[in-house]
Amino acid sequence: MPTTTSDWLHPHLDGGGGGGGEEKYDEVERLKRKMSNAEKQLQDAQGALRRAEDDVKQYTAPPAWSPPAGPRISAFPLSIRSGEEVTVSWSGIKHPTEEDFIAVVTPPGAPNTEIIERVPVTVSDTYLEGHGETKVKSPLDPNRPKL
Repeated sequence: MPTTTSDWLHPHLDGGGGGGGEEKYDEVERLKRKMSNAEKQLQDAQGALRRAEDDVKQYTAPPAWSPPAGPRISAFPLSIRSGEEVTVSWSGIKHPTEEDFIAVVTPPGAPNTEIIERVPVTVSDTYLEGHGETKVKSPLDPNRPKL
């Protein structure tokens, strides 16, 4: 009864019976070494993969910048003249009410720093969700400074 794989694969190593046993034995041994080397390369690759995965887990990306929480307002374009429109957007309103408004004011340093117009947030269908957008037209007073 064969006791090793090579005995089982090549029962005629004693030169009797099938002939060419030594060449077959050498071929089997060469293939076993090749397989052993392949298994070692696979183990090395798996180890390298585990190390790379550990490196990725240890890397913590810096937090992306985000604007502070709370109310935000923006306007575009940033500057208009009398009679021109600006789109005003807002968000982050935690407890919106129908009494809230957008104040259109003259810029700092203008001769008259005052509220030109109060635009109710109710002009936006989404104001109760804490955000909205509307267009505001500058008053037609040609003596007013640029907003």
